Amino acid sequence: MAVKSRARRFPNSSKAEYRQLGCRSGLMQELSFSFRPAGPGSALEPVWRDLESRSDCSFFLSWDWIGCWLDEIDARPILVEGRAGDAVVVLGVFCPGAARPFAIRSVRLQETGQAEADSLYIEYNGLLIDRRWAGIGERLCIEALLAEGARRGRAGWDRIVIGAAAEPVVAALRDVQPKPRLEAPIQTSHVDLAAIRAAGGDYLAAISANTRYQIRRARRLYEARGPLTLDVARDGEEAQAYFDALRVLHQATWTARGRPGAFASPFFVRFHRHLIASGLPNDAVELVRISAGGAPVAYLYNFLYRGTVYYYASGIAYEPDNKARPGLLSHAMCIAHHLARGDDCYDFMAGAARYKESLGTPGPAISTIIVERAGIRSMLAGAMRGFRERIRG
Repeated sequence: MAVKSRARRFPNSSKAEYRQLGCRSGLMQELSFSFRPAGPGSALEPVWRDLESRSDCSFFLSWDWIGCWLDEIDARPILVEGRAGDAVVVLGVFCPGAARPFAIRSVRLQETGQAEADSLYIEYNGLLIDRRWAGIGERLCIEALLAEGARRGRAGWDRIVIGAAAEPVVAALRDVQPKPRLEAPIQTSHVDLAAIRAAGGDYLAAISANTRYQIRRARRLYEARGPLTLDVARDGEEAQAYFDALRVLHQATWTARGRPGAFASPFFVRFHRHLIASGLPNDAVELVRISAGGAPVAYLYNFLYRGTVYYYASGIAYEPDNKARPGLLSHAMCIAHHLARGDDCYDFMAGAARYKESLGTPGPAISTIIVERAGIRSMLAGAMRGFRERIRG
């Protein structure tokens, strides 16, 4: 339950505070939302990490990711902070889009609207929220953000975009007014390591006979060349070396397909060097090398967070012999490694790919959520969307 927000203007400041009533565990409590420049990442870190410890969030809302992102982006983000009494219970970083004539003014959650910066492809996006306020704090925050955009007039915004939003965020914002629009739902895939462990720990028994045969055949092929090994980078220097080797293989694959590849972006490379350097000591990132007879078969780049392994990128040494299946074998070996390590989930994340279907099972979809305040710009944009859909249809 929420009541209409009340804005309190601060003298000599563009900051405003919105107070709303929320119902949690049958009790009414007031939440206040304030807006200010995000500022240096280091100043925000203790507040973010404290709330993170009280939140059921993904790796992409951890300080390891958000802190690096704030350090690297060329933008002027806005920090939205929600408080219940003295406790911070909601945090989010929104980036205003560039103002263009007749365009709908937007803010994006943990994205910039710039193609190169957003090529990082955040997933399971959302607000960082105290688990006690999950399901209601999101709605109150978005309503307050819409009110703040209206208050700022020409310097404000009419649209809120949450890209790659997790399903709980979609559910929490279902009753926001104006009604959100969902775009581009993308299926995720994962391996439930905890369930496999409970069933006896045999991962290969959980996949199809055909995939199992392909993995075993590939293993025999590579073992004929020498020992088949999986090595995890032990320190920063080795991790950066694995990253460089992964980058070379990744780019060779994509340029051969006539595509530039993610690592062609200097921003993309710089961000991940930063993330590896800061995240490796926290056991938040993992660089893996699979080798046969000392020669690399593949490199995998994963994020580790609260029992989940988020597979992010790879560099595969593909071969003319399609029986080799280096990617399939490498993932199977990495899954077995994390099964033995005691992790709960190996998450392939979003995107359709044959190997994900073969090795995992469907997971929750991620979607783009758009909340748009009614106005002449939104009416024109809606008419243009309808026109384009009719043309395509």
